[in-house]
Amino acid sequence: MRPGRFKKRFKKKRRVTQDEETGKAEAEAEAEAEAEAQEGASDRWRLPGTLLVGLAAGFTLASVVLMRPEWEKPVMEATVAASYDLNTPRTHLLETTPQMYKESHPLDDTPTSAFGEISKAPILEILPARGDFDAPRAADPTILEGAGPNVGRSKLDLASGFRQPGDFKDPKVIWIHLHGFGGTTMCDMARAYGEKVTKAVDNCNLLPDACSTPKAFRIPCSKRAASVRYTFTAVERSLDDDDLVCSGQSGTMLLGIMLRDPLAGIKSTWIGNELDKGAILRAMRTGVVPRGFGFHFCLPPLDTYQHFDNFAVRTLSGDYDLAPGAMTAEHLAKAKEVLLKLDVVLIMEELSDHLAQLRAFFGWQVDLSRSPWKSHGHKIPKNALTDEEEAFLKKANELDYELFDFGKSLARQLTAHAQRRLAF
Repeated sequence: MRPGRFKKRFKKKRRVTQDEETGKAEAEAEAEAEAEAQEGASDRWRLPGTLLVGLAAGFTLASVVLMRPEWEKPVMEATVAASYDLNTPRTHLLETTPQMYKESHPLDDTPTSAFGEISKAPILEILPARGDFDAPRAADPTILEGAGPNVGRSKLDLASGFRQPGDFKDPKVIWIHLHGFGGTTMCDMARAYGEKVTKAVDNCNLLPDACSTPKAFRIPCSKRAASVRYTFTAVERSLDDDDLVCSGQSGTMLLGIMLRDPLAGIKSTWIGNELDKGAILRAMRTGVVPRGFGFHFCLPPLDTYQHFDNFAVRTLSGDYDLAPGAMTAEHLAKAKEVLLKLDVVLIMEELSDHLAQLRAFFGWQVDLSRSPWKSHGHKIPKNALTDEEEAFLKKANELDYELFDFGKSLARQLTAHAQRRLAF
């Protein structure tokens, strides 16, 4: 082969090789650019996607808390409620809801509390453990025959001396807080007299166990009794067996309640929570559960008519969500059975008459004349209810009125017992 011909062929071959390499490099560059573009798109959507997932999860949790789920199963209950360590501070689940901070509740130089209203009064309760408390059950028909209050069996009688507020060696207190019955005042008193309580905005509730909390998120009394952070906590919802296993003569905690005139409680909750009076009255007259009202202070949307239809009996009997007008004498008997097991029973309208109970059983040196307890400030107009509406509501709440009379009798006997104890 001639040298010139070979040289020409070699140049042609080298040119082809260079073209192939160039094409390969361009292809690799295009592939790399495409990969970078896809990665960039992924990055652009990663944060919104994460936010969407987070929002979905938040909506699901909100639905759980606000809509009274039907899926409250023991497995979920064990997984959620049992996982809470009461010795670790927690953030308020509803902290972002502005309605809850509409009103403040100043008390001297103590932190501000913002749950509820003046009418919020507590109820310390202890219920007997007996099966599924959420399901309807028959009351013991003999328990009320000739029965008096559970005087003489206070846990304080088992030891010498008096309970020291804030002392973890002494029995802790559960205050069962009927919404609108003075519970905020009781929480402030507990703080003022030395109890170890949650931050003021939580109103002595142990989160996530707040107003009308579903069973899966409730904190049982066994957890409260074991706490090394709190000596006084509140329960602001319907009761179940897990709240009551610490009660009785062999119990590990003190429990109590404050009752008030049912119609006064209705007016206070009506005004304080800005509820639709017409919708609630229609529900009570028809027996049809009303639609949810939206978030009203700390109460979830479906917690509405219950506060105006034998609220105390509903709360103590455990059958809280029965339809309007569905409370019976059987539920009243169960509620009375609960009251008979309490350590402290107070009456809001007669509070100054029963302070001996707080001194003798809780160890609080209460002096209302020197304590400027303040309400949340909302006033109840004289025309909040018409005469016809008042008559209807009194008739509809006959069971609560009977429980109220029963509670007043118990309070007098417990106070007499406390006075005898203080006299020693």
